[in-house]
Amino acid sequence: MSWTRAPIGDVVAALSAISEEYDRTGEGNKGVNIVLIDPTAKNPQVSLTLRNTTLKRVLDFVTEGVGYQYEVQADAVDRKSTRLNSSH
Repeated sequence: MSWTRAPIGDVVAALSAISEEYDRTGEGNKGVNIVLIDPTAKNPQVSLTLRNTTLKRVLDFVTEGVGYQYEVQADAVDRKSTRLNSSH
């Protein structure tokens, strides 16, 4: 997978679709819900090329690259900005 200056919203959508396509768990719901929480609406750009890696590692690299963090929950992966709003 490869992105060059792609908005993080596009990357999140692509990762969710890819997780559904490659989900080998059998019948029923497939893929991973990836939720972008970007209260500052910065929508940073991602530039990254990876191959032969897990979704977890992709999330690690993407979030590190834009200064975000993610949390795995029972029904979703939340991606959050760690940047502080200057008005606080």
